[in-house]
Amino acid sequence: MGNRQESTPYLLISVVLAGLLYLAGSLPLLTMSLDGVIYAGIARDLASGLGSFWTLPYFDAQVASFRDHPPLGLWFLSLWFEVSAIGYGWRDFTAPLWR
Repeated sequence: MGNRQESTPYLLISVVLAGLLYLAGSLPLLTMSLDGVIYAGIARDLASGLGSFWTLPYFDAQVASFRDHPPLGLWFLSLWFEVSAIGYGWRDFTAPLWR
């Protein structure tokens, strides 16, 4: 009888940790939509020099440019990408350091 009472907290902790790991693994699938991925891709392309203010680059060959939203927000995001060194220029600058 003593072994059962001593192992109960460990079993409870194990079940709770397994549940948290399961939820943590499925959280990105629940929160990430395709819209954010599209906006980030367009902003990354703008940060790397593709497109212009009114002609936003889009990765679909059947669509000439992205015209679903006003471009100011995407330009702010692309500026943030350049400031935070996500743009292609910073990667090219630091590439010799990793060879």
